[in-house]
Amino acid sequence: MKMISWLLSLSMICPTLWGAPESSPLPADLTAVPFGQVTVRDRLWAPWRERMDRVTLPHCLVKTEPAVENLRRTAHFLSGVPDRMPVRSLFLVSDLYKVMEAAAYSLQVTPDPLLEARMDSIIGWIAGAQRSDGYMYEAHVCGIPDTAEMGSRPYERLISSHELYNMGHLYEAAVAYSRATGKDRLLAVAEKHARHVNRAFFEGDPNYNGGRPINHISGHPEIELALCKLFGQTRDSLYLRMAQRFVAIRGTDPPAHFTGDLSKSQEHIPLREQYEPVGHAVCAAYIYSGMADVDALCGTQHYRVPLDSIWENLVRTRIALTGGLGAVRGLEGFGPPYSLPNKNSYNETCASVANVLFNDRMFRSRHDGRYFDVLECALFNGALAGINLAGDRFFYVNPLEADGLQPFNLGQKGRSSWFGCACCPPNIARLLMQVPGLMYYHTGRDIYLTLYGSSSTEVPLADGTVAVEQTSDYPFSGESTIVLTPANPMTFALRLRIPTWARGGEFLPGGLYTYADAASGRWTVKVNGKPVDVPLEEGFAVIDRRWRPGDRVELSLPMQPRYVQARPEVKADVDRVAVVCGPLVYCAEEPDNGLVQRYYLSELPALRRSLIEEGLLKGLPAVDLTASRLDTTVRLPLRLIPYYAWDNRGDLSMAVWLPRTGALAQESLPRTEKNKVWLKEVRFTCNDDQPFRDAIFDGMTPERSHHQGYPCWTSRGCEGQFQQVEFLFTRPRSLAGLSVYWISDARTTTLLPDSWSLEYLLDGRWLPFPRYVTDLYGLEVDQFNDVRPAGELVCEGLRMQIEPRSGHSVGMAEVRIDFVP
Repeated sequence: MKMISWLLSLSMICPTLWGAPESSPLPADLTAVPFGQVTVRDRLWAPWRERMDRVTLPHCLVKTEPAVENLRRTAHFLSGVPDRMPVRSLFLVSDLYKVMEAAAYSLQVTPDPLLEARMDSIIGWIAGAQRSDGYMYEAHVCGIPDTAEMGSRPYERLISSHELYNMGHLYEAAVAYSRATGKDRLLAVAEKHARHVNRAFFEGDPNYNGGRPINHISGHPEIELALCKLFGQTRDSLYLRMAQRFVAIRGTDPPAHFTGDLSKSQEHIPLREQYEPVGHAVCAAYIYSGMADVDALCGTQHYRVPLDSIWENLVRTRIALTGGLGAVRGLEGFGPPYSLPNKNSYNETCASVANVLFNDRMFRSRHDGRYFDVLECALFNGALAGINLAGDRFFYVNPLEADGLQPFNLGQKGRSSWFGCACCPPNIARLLMQVPGLMYYHTGRDIYLTLYGSSSTEVPLADGTVAVEQTSDYPFSGESTIVLTPANPMTFALRLRIPTWARGGEFLPGGLYTYADAASGRWTVKVNGKPVDVPLEEGFAVIDRRWRPGDRVELSLPMQPRYVQARPEVKADVDRVAVVCGPLVYCAEEPDNGLVQRYYLSELPALRRSLIEEGLLKGLPAVDLTASRLDTTVRLPLRLIPYYAWDNRGDLSMAVWLPRTGALAQESLPRTEKNKVWLKEVRFTCNDDQPFRDAIFDGMTPERSHHQGYPCWTSRGCEGQFQQVEFLFTRPRSLAGLSVYWISDARTTTLLPDSWSLEYLLDGRWLPFPRYVTDLYGLEVDQFNDVRPAGELVCEGLRMQIEPRSGHSVGMAEVRIDFVP
């Protein structure tokens, strides 16, 4: 009876599933030409496609082998084969599933029997790790959950367990692999699990939740959009109804264990009533994508007004110049309007990927180029910066300024080969595989050219197929030539995107970032060599005519370097400017200029385009200008490079927003003594002397944890004894996190500890530290190990509890404690 009433209610919300008319007329969604049907041959995306196959995919497959091992052990557990238990992990397996999705995209374009065989082997272990009723989650299957974060039973801690999040990524991988190979074994696993979820969450399963429907959502969205993909592949309407249900119930009745700030997971109010972006940025953009998918597939507008409002608020008040989302550290998400720091910004790589996904959906349903303008900015800047030019080192965090000292990237002061929470590397891999699928969209009589670059494809229209050949050096040049070859002469509209940056006074739609200098030139279009005046409709130049084979269109976009300024409400950017050229954001980096924080622009000098002629960045464009510097009265050359290319030549200083005054430049200089300003006292259990206190706050970090000769603290003389290190603050402070760089040298008694943890001081009492769900008490060498609070935490001090290995001492080269500005 409950199931019948649920289906009736869904028939009212998702009418097209039941043959009912749509709630109101909507334009048909645009269809993208699939990436596998687009051949790229430009100097940006074509090399990336090859690099993905040659470097990034093999790298990611090696790094996710522990997840495969966990699945193997779980399969052995279910089949009775003696083996060790899997390592408990909330989301390790999700990284593997994203890598498998990327591998499937590779196989769609370039068949590789060895890669396919490897995928089939992994799929065998995945299938073996699934219970007979469809449930999957290694820790619960094997009966070894971390009850604090996973619950004692399946689905008991949905806010943190990632049970549904992980499987959403399996669904996406299964759909991609089925399309690539025609093999459906992984798809069968996904469908079996989805039907289990339907029983447990919406019908009632006697083996889960006492037989009562769970009827709650995952703390981290993903299953919503993944179910929509599963529906798209199988056409089984159950999966779309499930997606609609998960979207509809978010914010309506949170489980009792969903405590704290519910807006972090967009759970504070129903999604239909949310009108501004809140909470964790990746969660937000994933659920917004799911909302858009449900509306599009159901042919409804239930989420249209909320999504439009959220998008407008985002571009007007909460997006970084680079297209990054979620500037606030700790929350990894959206702060108040205009809270957009530079050096302390977060802008997770996954959030830029999610921004691309969200704006793609908004564009397809609304046909407005503004959405693609934001997508393009996030792709070229925020997302592409997340991977180095070699394809094997990554950013999790993407600041707009770095001093070469602060370990901003989850304990590293530059890129890392992997992370303890490694969602970003496979996410950027699966996105870059699909970039050619962002170039061309169509309806029955329209071709939308959205992303320029040398490429070719065939576009199916109502009256026949049109071959499209594009020649362009975009985003480094604004000149593009398109040759159209319809199967026979036919009438249709060619729509060429004219980006916001090329046709007005702002870099992005929304007015948050406007040009600080005058434009020179405007966009033009030629057809068969003759200039034509064409209308501009929703960001597209529209050429609607009868086309014949060989017709040639030339588009020229005014691509010169420009100065950009932020709205005055963005306090971090007052009296600062940035430089852009076309869709690319530029930055100053230390290898070209020395410490970049010394430079300032008392006036806005001419900007000159040039080409980098040597080194790792050879062939990339640069922008040259002259600037003032704090240590001289002579104006000196300053070179800027594309933001996506920074930190390929060393973990050194960088800045996007350049100060206009010497005083502001002075404030930006790195301060290695800053920790001492807020410290009242440091206490060690062992070797409690002033030189040791100074050593861990001197700003000096060795390149390796085993290097000798650097000032540090160790517990030598107290080998094997439990250690405490207390940091007492001058006043209560709002904590952003603590980072520790361990000493470990087998030539001495000092090795990594066996374990460690934190406590915080409040009102004279030491209390357990509320650790952020994805953070670990890290024991990594040669880098900082970061720990952040789960939410806002005001405290009077921190205490490290360190358990050494038997017979050994522990040591620290440096400790950094950061506070919320």
